[in-house]
Amino acid sequence: GASIRAMTAARAARKPFFLLLSYHAIRASSPGDARFVEDAQRRGLDERDAAYASQIAAVDQSLRDVMAYL
Repeated sequence: GASIRAMTAARAARKPFFLLLSYHAIRASSPGDARFVEDAQRRGLDERDAAYASQIAAVDQSLRDVMAYL
């Protein structure tokens, strides 16, 4: 994502970088993250809970991506 692109650019320019990961508030009333909703529903969650779980999964994946890059 954008964080990894910024780190890659800083690294290529041999410059230090500051990365602030600021995620939106996770709440059940928000639509889910399409990348993870289907998986949550396959696990037996209803639509509302699947949307909530998919948002948590999206944050987890984003952090995994950044940590893998570092």
